[in-house]
Amino acid sequence: MFYSNGAAEFSNAFPGSSGFQAAKISISQPGSNTQLYQKDIVLQSGTRYLLSFDAYSNTGHNLSVVIHKHDSPYTNYGLSNYVADLTTSWNNFSVEFDASGFSGTANDVRLRFWLADSGASGDEFWIDNVTLTRVEPQ
Repeated sequence: MFYSNGAAEFSNAFPGSSGFQAAKISISQPGSNTQLYQKDIVLQSGTRYLLSFDAYSNTGHNLSVVIHKHDSPYTNYGLSNYVADLTTSWNNFSVEFDASGFSGTANDVRLRFWLADSGASGDEFWIDNVTLTRVEPQ
């Protein structure tokens, strides 16, 4: 899902990092809340996860990623403000985190790509190959 209180649009555009389509966010006028997100993700408390994605921006402006409760009070669930240092070409970003901030199973999880802090007029952000996988204990 995509939301912005500025002037921005979301599209599936070609080419993605592996040749197919990718998510493209074009910002005409920045807002204080611009995000691409997936909701209804399920996490187990105390479990280690790996988030991986490919991304770039036409200006090299960064984006950040947060995993939190979908609705208010937006409790952080283990990944808080991971900053992806984007360039003007595709790069892979990976981060491990331990699910926390709840007990048992959470099925109200939002994975949020946050663009409001760095997005400027004329920016295009591209995101592809997003995976969230459990890291098996060694």
